[in-house]
Amino acid sequence: MRLTRIPAAVGVLIAGVTVACNDGGGAVCGDGVCDPGELATACPYDCAGPTCDPAQPGACAGEAICVDRQCVGAFGRGYVFTVASGTFPVVDAAGQPWDAAGDPPDGLVRITIGDASFTTPVAPDTWAPGWDAATPSIVVEAGATYAIDVLERDPTGDALAWSCAAAPLTAARLAHGVLVCASPTLPDARVTITVRPG
Repeated sequence: MRLTRIPAAVGVLIAGVTVACNDGGGAVCGDGVCDPGELATACPYDCAGPTCDPAQPGACAGEAICVDRQCVGAFGRGYVFTVASGTFPVVDAAGQPWDAAGDPPDGLVRITIGDASFTTPVAPDTWAPGWDAATPSIVVEAGATYAIDVLERDPTGDALAWSCAAAPLTAARLAHGVLVCASPTLPDARVTITVRPG
């Protein structure tokens, strides 16, 4: 069988049946690989029927995640990272109030995935910020690193409150759907980030 790159809304002949490959990404339909954007309905030869439960993060083996009930490659596809919420302790790492007047911190989060960086808006004067700020879709390649910097806005600039990093960002972390950045030195200091393909 000769494989060719198929533009969107064109079909491929598989076992005498023309199968529409309306995946929009010009994926190779019929190569036995479920490429990003391909679905069982569009490219059944490449993407078998339901094989996993997205509610079970470990449902797929190796470098795969569960998308639309199919185990597909975790890397080379887009993800949306949503900085959901966090908690700040009453004092910073030096044991001092976050603001000179003793007010709660003005928190923000910078998340870096590979070369892409995104910063939330500031959540002013709160111990429990609820940012609910989503990144645009970020393509995560194999071996990508990530860093989460939790910052406190001061009149003189943004001060690092705590940070977390991992190299690489693994398929298991992506499949789990949640990244938590907890400070090793500040009790109860944490930020929760949800991750979903998109």
